[in-house]
Amino acid sequence: LKLIAGLDHFGLDPAGSEALDVGASTGGFTQVLLERGAAHVTAIDVGHGQIHPDIAGDPRVTVIEGLNARDLSAADLADRIPDFIVSDVSFISLKLALPPALAIARSGARAIFLVKPQFEAGREAIGKGGLLKDPYDAARVAGLLQDWLDGVPG
Repeated sequence: LKLIAGLDHFGLDPAGSEALDVGASTGGFTQVLLERGAAHVTAIDVGHGQIHPDIAGDPRVTVIEGLNARDLSAADLADRIPDFIVSDVSFISLKLALPPALAIARSGARAIFLVKPQFEAGREAIGKGGLLKDPYDAARVAGLLQDWLDGVPG
């Protein structure tokens, strides 16, 4: 539902795209991309055995397990240059997870990322239970991430 809402809100259509799912986990974002018509999805995750077998078995999906997003290279994608990137990573900042994917992506690629402020704000902004001490910090974090993305070439 998270990705569906984002795609609809921002008017993004992955139909026909060569997609990359960074932090695929069980494959929820990959499934949405397929349902929305992506031609192919490469789903990467640092974990093993998490992606649902129905998604992993889809011929339009390439699953790469045990790959830290920070270590992604074009060779890992076997000539599949993404023009649509999605990401829902945990326990790591998007600023650390995304640079390799963004560097590999086709010029003008579209992307949508789930921002988890607790992994972007810094330790000083996080309280008990891993939540932001100040809920208004979420907007600040989103702005800083947008500024960072604006500075990424491509």
